[in-house]
Amino acid sequence: MYQITKIIDKACKKLNIKYTSPNYKEYNEYRKDIQTLSDIYIDLKEIIGKLYDLKEKYPELEKELDVDIFDLDKTDHHIITEVKKIIKRRNNAKEK
Repeated sequence: MYQITKIIDKACKKLNIKYTSPNYKEYNEYRKDIQTLSDIYIDLKEIIGKLYDLKEKYPELEKELDVDIFDLDKTDHHIITEVKKIIKRRNNAKEK
């Protein structure tokens, strides 16, 4: 369903036809939510990199920083799972 919405939207824009699919709002919401989670994932990777830099700079904080790095690394894996669930939900909605 959302692929059709995307195709119709692109074709109408190309032909300068003003048309909004009834499914357009849901399609955009899924896209925005997935993009938000992707941005969070990238931010977490950058934070983890900064924590590794601090760990090298301050060896006395190694144990504490390792805990933080581990927790954030676990979180980024959860985000991937959440994105997959949103995509699966969207795909199930398409089939209806």
